[in-house]
Amino acid sequence: MPALATAASMLVLAGCSGADSAELDSEEWPGPTSREESDQIFMDCLAEMGWEVEQMPDGGFTPGEIPPEQGDAYSEATAECSPLALPRPENFTQDEWQEWYESLMETTRCLEEEGYSFPDKPTVQQFIDGQGEWSPYGDLWDSGTVTGIGETELLYEICPEQEFWPSPR
Repeated sequence: MPALATAASMLVLAGCSGADSAELDSEEWPGPTSREESDQIFMDCLAEMGWEVEQMPDGGFTPGEIPPEQGDAYSEATAECSPLALPRPENFTQDEWQEWYESLMETTRCLEEEGYSFPDKPTVQQFIDGQGEWSPYGDLWDSGTVTGIGETELLYEICPEQEFWPSPR
């Protein structure tokens, strides 16, 4: 998901209950509107490609054991399925963009109170023009300011970054 480019979000992708592939390919389909819907889309796509994944109690999923010789094939499958499981920013309303941006600025202010700085944080228009690809945690990782999962998890407890899902259409 745009702006979910944080370490924790990258570890767990994706759901839609019962959406068929024709619906998912539609240019007018706004994408999933919840983590549950996103997870289901992602798992269904992988299953269609022959990969078994299991739902985890925390809402994520696990593929189980992937034999080393099948690692590249699994990576290709996840790369193909991931875009289907993400919200489609081109379908967001102006109010949804504003709400998403404000939620990220709230997280940014919290992180600034913890001593981190964000000299390149976007304006709302830059955020929209960039299709929501900015997040404060992604910025910390990209700059090398935060380099470990443990530090990220600790910061998430103090300054959570809310997931943003557009309203159902």
